[in-house]
Amino acid sequence: MKRIVLAVLLTGFSISSFAQTDSVKTDTTVRKTKTIKIGEVGVKSKSDRAYFGIGIGFDFGWNRFIDQGIAANPQQVKDLSLERGPNFTLNLLMARVDLAKNHSVRIKTALGLDYNTYHFRKAITLQPDQDVLTYTIDENRNFDKNLLRSTYLRIPLLLAVRPVKDSSFELAGGGEVGVLIWGKTKQISDEAGKVKIKDTYNLEPFRYGLTFRVGYSGFNLYGKYYLNDVFAKNQGPAGLSNVAFGISFGGI
Repeated sequence: MKRIVLAVLLTGFSISSFAQTDSVKTDTTVRKTKTIKIGEVGVKSKSDRAYFGIGIGFDFGWNRFIDQGIAANPQQVKDLSLERGPNFTLNLLMARVDLAKNHSVRIKTALGLDYNTYHFRKAITLQPDQDVLTYTIDENRNFDKNLLRSTYLRIPLLLAVRPVKDSSFELAGGGEVGVLIWGKTKQISDEAGKVKIKDTYNLEPFRYGLTFRVGYSGFNLYGKYYLNDVFAKNQGPAGLSNVAFGISFGGI
């Protein structure tokens, strides 16, 4: 009788052991299916030909004013000449749709913030809350820093092509629109210290332009040219537009 009881206990223990082992394997499989890859935090379609999610990408480069020669006030164009002009873009959301099964042709877009910074050569001081662009010039004042910064919410729409088979080399081009969020001036001088003032400063509230990129595996060279003026119509020098170029990491 003892031998029978022992045999039953051993059999039950063995079955339990196999059941636990199988359960562990099942749990492990479930965990693997829930793994999220870094840089792919988003929603993919079942066909894996569309993606929408949080993006971690940025552009860094330089922007310049371009005088198209039709300025209503040529002197203003000279007064607003730049010493330098950094451009920075931060992408917050990204989306893409593949038009080809091998991912060689796709449409890409993003939602992000675009910062244009203009460091002036002259000692000009832009005046806030004006109907037209207004400023003063103090030749006897030496600014350690004197800049205007615009911040736009921007949405590009690009057609991207990978011409080399099984390669991440990519060419992309399209358009971009932006809505002004705010403008800001920053001045640093011995006389007044650091002074920051937020205002639109007659900047164009809605801008649009062309953009292109060329690169490999998340690293790109980019260029942007805005078709309308930097300042709103009839509020600043006409024909003064903006161009930007630089490098992109993890962009759209």
